[in-house]
Amino acid sequence: MSRECAVAWLIAALEECVGYAAQRDVCVNFEPLNRFHSDLVNTGDEALSLLAQVGAPNLGLLLDTFHMNIEERSICAALVRAGERTTHIRVADSNRWYPGAGHVDFAGIVAPLEALN
Repeated sequence: MSRECAVAWLIAALEECVGYAAQRDVCVNFEPLNRFHSDLVNTGDEALSLLAQVGAPNLGLLLDTFHMNIEERSICAALVRAGERTTHIRVADSNRWYPGAGHVDFAGIVAPLEALN
């Protein structure tokens, strides 16, 4: 299937999900995955574009430092750009283990997270 078709299906599915969730006052989280898991939405910027296309206030970003370590030029800059659309952060190091077991700079990630409160 074409990328355009896959994105259209994803948007339609998300619209259905967020509509159902909104009736129950629930937020839906969307997680961009690294290229080894999916080739559809890999970065925070791609995910923000998707959220804009869906246009639902109850659709937020679940950002995972493991995936961000692979796809983002700067995890901190991506967090800043995602801003308040970020509804959940999952922390895992570069090797998918606990923070400190790999090479992600978690001390550097704290400042943008604190700015998001």
